[in-house]
Parts: sequence; structure tokens; C-alpha cells
Amino acid sequence: IAFVLSPRATGAERFSLGPWALPYPIETGSVGALQWAQRLYQFPLGVFGIAVATAIFPALARATDDYGAILRRGLRLTLFIGLPASAGLMLLALPSVRVIYERGAFDAGDSARVAAILTGYAAAVWAYSLMHLLTRACYARKDARTPLVVSLAAVGLNLALNLVLIWPLGAAGLAWSTAISAAFHAGLLLVLIGRRVSVIDAAVRGGVGRTAALTLAMSAGLMAMLWWVDPAGLGVAAVAGLLAAGVAGGMALYLALAWLVGAQELGWLVRRGGG
Repeated sequence: IAFVLSPRATGAERFSLGPWALPYPIETGSVGALQWAQRLYQFPLGVFGIAVATAIFPALARATDDYGAILRRGLRLTLFIGLPASAGLMLLALPSVRVIYERGAFDAGDSARVAAILTGYAAAVWAYSLMHLLTRACYARKDARTPLVVSLAAVGLNLALNLVLIWPLGAAGLAWSTAISAAFHAGLLLVLIGRRVSVIDAAVRGGVGRTAALTLAMSAGLMAMLWWVDPAGLGVAAVAGLLAAGVAGGMALYLALAWLVGAQELGWLVRRGGG
């Protein structure tokens, strides 16, 4: 869609749709910007989200009476990691893009464009992670049909949102379409799995609510730091320092608060890390 609805190399700025001549909604260079943004949001997804889903799959496949308990723990752990990852990547999108990409012909304007797209993708890191967990939960019960049907529904929604959101948001609309579709995908899987096994109980509601509160507190801390510093106006070395401080400070604040409130998910991570 980004390629088809981008201006032509001939210089044409409009395309014909029946009797109408409409301006191309996607800026030149947006196809590359989308690819660069995708690489950045896929990093936390690959390191954390897919890793959790992959690690829990054997336990789900072996489970009998404890299948629901394992899935509930996986759900809480996925969101414990995914929600702050989403929030942190959204808030630190511009410093991340500048540090990783801004050199040579890639200038400040390119950084701003990629960061705007990355913000949309990053909003659903938690949902992408949850999709992988819930899909594997279906596979563990030899159910390939449910993930397939839900995926097809999500693709249809994504296509519809793409064609709507590109007009007001340009290429960033494609990223937000992907994020909204991912949340729909994860939510529908959760509902369908919940018809067969109890997934949302009091412990899950309490754990997810606590994770959301911790994420809001971490986000407030990062926003307070960014209030005093404009990443767009810093040199490369300074923005690298800002990014390092934001990542380290955000993680430290989140984990410290999780420890203070006695979040069980933190204990699960520590025990897993310690073998």
C-alpha cells in the first residue's frame, strides 16, 4: 500500500480514482521509513515477547490440568514485559532513531519521520507479544484453525484501517493500523481461548492492573526527564547519552517499583534467570 500510494518517479503528485484526481497520501521515501521503523520495534518483540512465548510452549504442550494456570502466568509475564516496552519505545522513539540511523544522508527530518512511524508500531509491542503467546497456546492444544481464522479477520481489519488512516496520518497511519489490528488480534484470541479455559481470573486482573500502574509511573518518570530536554536539538553524542539514561533509568524505576509492590512477575523473571 505504501508503495502503490507513493508519488511516482515521474514527478506526478496525483492519481486518478474514477472521476477524481487525488493527491498521493504517502510521502516519497516512506517505504524505507516503514522498514527502518519495523526493525526497531521488532527488537524488543524478538528479545522478550517471542522468547517468553517460545519458552512457555513446551510447558503448555505437556500440561493437562494445569494448562490454564500456565497460560495465566504466561499472560501476566508477557504484559509485565510488553507494556513497559511499548511505553518506553514510544517515549524514546526519536532518540532511538537518531542514535541508530542518523548519519550520512539520513538527516533530522528523516529521523522525525521514522520516529513518528515507530511510535505507532511501538504502541502495540505488548499486543504482538501476546499474539505469539496465545497462538502457541492454541497450537499446544492442536488447534490451528482458531489462529488462522483470527489472523484472517485481523488482516481484513488492517487493510481497512490502512485505507482509512493513510489520509490523515500518511505512512504513520499504516503503523497505527498494524498496532490496532494487533490489539484486536490478541483480544479476539483471548476471548476465544477463554471459552474453553479460564484465562482471566482475579489474580490476572490484579497482576495486569498492577503492571499498568507501574508502566504509567515509569512513563511519568521518562516524560519528566524529556520535559527538560529536546532530543531533536541535541548532538549525536548527547542524544546517545539521553537514550542510555532513558533506557537505564526507565528500567531501574520500573523494576524498583515492581519490587516495592511485590509484583510476582518480577520473582518469576528472577527465578527463571537464576535457573
